[in-house]
Amino acid sequence: MVGRAIANVCLASLAVLAASTSAYAANAPDSNVSDESALPPLPAPPPPPPASPPSEAEPVAPSASASPALETSRADTPPHRRFQGFYLRTSIGAAGVAAWGSGPIGAVSVTGEGPSLALALGGSVVPGLAIGAAVRLANTTGTFHGSTYAQTSNPTADLFLVEVAALADWYPNPDDGWHVGGQVGVGGVSVTPDQTNVAAQSSALGGALFGGYDWRIRDSRWAFGALAVASGLFPGTLDEPHNTDSGYRMRGFAMSVEGTALFF
Repeated sequence: MVGRAIANVCLASLAVLAASTSAYAANAPDSNVSDESALPPLPAPPPPPPASPPSEAEPVAPSASASPALETSRADTPPHRRFQGFYLRTSIGAAGVAAWGSGPIGAVSVTGEGPSLALALGGSVVPGLAIGAAVRLANTTGTFHGSTYAQTSNPTADLFLVEVAALADWYPNPDDGWHVGGQVGVGGVSVTPDQTNVAAQSSALGGALFGGYDWRIRDSRWAFGALAVASGLFPGTLDEPHNTDSGYRMRGFAMSVEGTALFF
């Protein structure tokens, strides 16, 4: 009897356990449903930013290792020289020289060929324009036509034209060698007859016009050039020593082609 009662109790316990298991399974959530279905949907990703326009390549700075070579190449480049600063010109050439006028017995003249010399000093007021002072000399020896010496055994005379003047020399392009200029000042005609060897000299206004081209000597401030010059002196009375009037009144003129040396 006891065994049967124990068996009945065991069977009843199993029935209760089965019923409890069935009830739990009915009330449990579906394991196939994802937990994510219960969450709100995620927002859409933002659109990609617009493509930026192509930019020009930025210059690349030279590296430190290239700088010494760059500086060396610049140092090897000779500096460019403009025509400006201190001005010094000396020139020498060949000239046709003449003086003519009146004398005690009529018209007189002396003509011939000879050397011409010039020296000028100054400086530039602006690039390409030099202002300074100049001395110019032209000389020849010729027959003193119309003079009292013309019929003697020694009719020749030495003729000098001298000018001391203010000068302007202009380079339209200070980087090029073409230039023109002029000078105005005082000077005189000097005639020395070989018969007497006594000089008679005048004092008068004079001037000159010139033009030419100068070539730089490498990268220095020195240059050499060619120059054409026309110079003249107004009429003046020729006086012998002690202001003795010689009876001659003459003017002078010279045309020359010269080679020049220039520091400018």
